[in-house]
Amino acid sequence: MRERLFFCDGYNSLVVGIAFRYVSLRVRVAERKRAKGSIPPLLRISPRRKLPYRRPLMDTLKSPLDTQKALEKEMLQASLELSKVRALRAQEQGAEDNQPYGARLLKATVLPTSERVTGWLEQAGSGKAGRRHASHAYIAAAGADIAALVVCRTILSTISGRTTYTEITHAIGQRMETEARMIDWREVDPEHYSKTLDHVAHSGSATYRRTVMNLMANRAEHEWEEWSRDTHGKVGEKLLELFIEATGLCQIETIWVSAERRSTIVTATEECLKWIEEAREANALLHPQYWPLVCPPKPWSGPRGGIYYTLPRKLKLIKTRSAGLLEEMEHMDLSLVYEAVNAVQASSFRIDRWALDLLETCVAQGIEVEGLPLTHPVEIPLRPEGLTKGSEEEKEWKRAAAQAHEAEAERRSTRRTVADVLGLARRFKEYPEWWLGTQLDFRGRFNYLSVLSPQGADWTKALIQSGRGKPIETPEQLRWLAVALANEWGYDKVSFADRCEWVYQNEERILAVAADPLAERWWMDADGPFRFASLCREWANCVEHGWGYVSHAFVQLDGTCNGLQHYGAMLRDPIGGAAVNLVPAEKPNDVYGQVSVVLTGKLRRILSLNEGNEDHQRMARLWLALAEEMGRKLTKRQVMVLPYGGTQQSCREYTRKALDAWLETKTGARHSYRTSVEYRSARMAASPFTCVTAEGKESDGTWAAAAWLTPILWESIGEVVVAARQAMDWLREVARVVTSEGLPVTWFAPDGLPIQQDYREDDVKRIDTVLFGTLRLQTHVAVPTDRINKAAHATGIAPNFVHSQDAAMLREYVRLAALNGIQAFNLIHDSFGTLAADVDMMRACLRAAMRGLYEYRDCLGELRDHLRAQVPEKKQSFITDPPAPGSLDLSVLEEAEYMFA
Repeated sequence: MRERLFFCDGYNSLVVGIAFRYVSLRVRVAERKRAKGSIPPLLRISPRRKLPYRRPLMDTLKSPLDTQKALEKEMLQASLELSKVRALRAQEQGAEDNQPYGARLLKATVLPTSERVTGWLEQAGSGKAGRRHASHAYIAAAGADIAALVVCRTILSTISGRTTYTEITHAIGQRMETEARMIDWREVDPEHYSKTLDHVAHSGSATYRRTVMNLMANRAEHEWEEWSRDTHGKVGEKLLELFIEATGLCQIETIWVSAERRSTIVTATEECLKWIEEAREANALLHPQYWPLVCPPKPWSGPRGGIYYTLPRKLKLIKTRSAGLLEEMEHMDLSLVYEAVNAVQASSFRIDRWALDLLETCVAQGIEVEGLPLTHPVEIPLRPEGLTKGSEEEKEWKRAAAQAHEAEAERRSTRRTVADVLGLARRFKEYPEWWLGTQLDFRGRFNYLSVLSPQGADWTKALIQSGRGKPIETPEQLRWLAVALANEWGYDKVSFADRCEWVYQNEERILAVAADPLAERWWMDADGPFRFASLCREWANCVEHGWGYVSHAFVQLDGTCNGLQHYGAMLRDPIGGAAVNLVPAEKPNDVYGQVSVVLTGKLRRILSLNEGNEDHQRMARLWLALAEEMGRKLTKRQVMVLPYGGTQQSCREYTRKALDAWLETKTGARHSYRTSVEYRSARMAASPFTCVTAEGKESDGTWAAAAWLTPILWESIGEVVVAARQAMDWLREVARVVTSEGLPVTWFAPDGLPIQQDYREDDVKRIDTVLFGTLRLQTHVAVPTDRINKAAHATGIAPNFVHSQDAAMLREYVRLAALNGIQAFNLIHDSFGTLAADVDMMRACLRAAMRGLYEYRDCLGELRDHLRAQVPEKKQSFITDPPAPGSLDLSVLEEAEYMFA
């Protein structure tokens, strides 16, 4: 296929046809303006000017490889320093149990401590001869598991420091009393207990939870005989003693604190401290924050040892825990896989300084741009007074609180990511080009190692350009830069010619954004605001410098619901294939819009036939008006996730999120910009589903509305996406047959990459506490059980199989593109990018790769034969034939203009 693409005359004519299929933007604009006696700024081509060369701030006397080796040492040292800072902060805050080493110690000590406590309780409570310890009844009230978790977390939270014996034993005793009291309160007054637990569930502070739980128990007049200080001490002393016997991690010693005073303290043993230091350093060295490289990454020639040159641990090509799989790969011919991965790694990048300055300004000034995290925390809605247990109002409050907690957690995580990305961007902006290491997941999909990569958020993508640009010398090449602008704005459901026309109509604003993005903030309304702004700047540079301007900007083209594209091609489905642009068309088809049309038709039918009761008719009427207004935005996510394991439950969740997004637009602000009271009032006013509940309270009704629409929407999706659903059902059935024999599901990609879907069950012990939440412990942390997780295999087979196919197609594209001269790759799974000068070649290679993957192969038939060979002969008949292929002629893929658009 690659040779045929490179040499045949058909390919050359195809590229020529592509390049001149549409009248160029410049020619059309010129003809239009000449009639009016003026020439637009775009056509005032100035002589080609060389951009000033900025000398990189690095040691130019060193070779790139020497510089890279030095950077790798710096990278590891930075990871070590960061781990020290985090450990010291955790020690100061008494939160070492949340550090990686603390979490490992916790999981390693809870079960042995629980067993030791259990044995002591049985012995002390047996009635045999011997002194009954005063703390027995108090510890038994909470139980061995809770007691073990309390003592382990209390001790491990300050394991690296020195804590006085009295302080730690009384802390253990106080926490044990809270747990015992809460168990009693739960039994006598479950309603008030549950309400209070819901209120404190968001907090990670054991002290806060203990204070609030005890306060609310007192207000609820829960009768409880408080433990004395002496009791706290005795309970803590006994549990500390049992912990030391079970683990040997700490010791009790007496030290002189002055000439006249001694103190008894609890400290970790020397062996424990040494292990903690080694574990912290090992974690930092084995799992550092990976940086870009300043020379081409070390090529992959086997399943281990690529990318970096001096790391203490060899990286794995495939992220898998299966050492056996990697061992088998050592003896396989994976030359095609290595060829593709190495070609991607050979593509260099650089930092767009203009975009970096813009991002830094927005972060520093707190400018609100979609995608950037807020500078202030998300407000958590408090529990309203007078809520009835189990009522719809309580459920709605819980949902709102859960969403707020989720938003706050996401905000914090995103802020950390922004800081990491900006740090790396500042570090590497002086290098004229740098590279990114690449690994594969177990399906074969590409993943860049660094957080500074094209697979990041919009503001990360905007920072990255190709390290080696190419001049824009023809109108056809310029056209693709215009298409990229329109795509990033969100104007991508029209023809390429219309997208170019849109750029011409908005060129004045585009140039204004490039000149001063803080004065002209139009770019903030784009789907990808920072990427759109950076392309505005690239367009302005092209206008200023004229033909021959060396462009470093990536032009991205995305597949149309790529999972459905692969199902359509492998099943040769003419209906599904047309819906996702596998066949030629004058403008792109929109599968999400088609589902929306089917949905509105069903809602009209409900109204015309007067189906259901009054509430049913009301819901249909309101949803019809909303579906007509929202269009494809209502159905996009539900259809998008279908080939990746989407269910009716996920359909309901995404329907609710689409409705929430619409409400945020109507209220003029995102949820997190408002106080909970303001937001609730705004939602009530904007929601068409606002109603009064049975308890007489007002609700925005979004959850009930989403639940009502979901079965109708799910049925609508099934009418548009028919063949893909049949294939997904077949995949689940054959996975159940294979796993019934205790076998994992495996298959091979077309280029020989082994795919192993190996989900195993874990032995898990669950401990629920008030102060520390829920802890789930694997009894065999390092060694999984031999039991196959049948449910996980059945759920995962459909998305994993289609992901393995799109990954195989991506690797074939890379091989074809590299053979045909493309060196700039910007890959995001189903989104493909290169320089404007190479887009025509990229599109030809993409179509050839998709056609070659399926035209001469029956991939589902190959999977059937492979799985039949794995199971006993008596079970082979249970692996039925896959759905029969349809009538789609895959040769039309070569002319499918909008397959990747």
